[in-house]
Amino acid sequence: ENVNREKKLIIFEGEKSTLKHFCQEKGMGYSVSIGGHEISEMQKNFIIKNTSDDTEIIIAFDKDIMKDESYLINHCRMFSKYRKTSYVYDKYNIIGEKDSPIDCGYKRWAYLLKHRIDIK
Repeated sequence: ENVNREKKLIIFEGEKSTLKHFCQEKGMGYSVSIGGHEISEMQKNFIIKNTSDDTEIIIAFDKDIMKDESYLINHCRMFSKYRKTSYVYDKYNIIGEKDSPIDCGYKRWAYLLKHRIDIK
């Protein structure tokens, strides 16, 4: 319901990040966690099957994974044939080395989300 309303689905690595997102959005979050930093074919298919064509898929992996931008781009390409796709990238080093993008408070998260990078 929330994903359909926002037309966005944020993919985090860990469940804690999804819980933080739902708290920040006052129970109206639109994120999921994959329990790691590898999106399986089954997870990809589930996401595509259960989101509308106009839903943007946003990859928001932890900073240690985020350092490898090509890794993020490759994961985005799993969805870019089917959906608008983007990824969160900390180019100004505003979060810690092992943090999730949402770990350092609402203002930093909002900044990172606003300045996410689109995949064409």
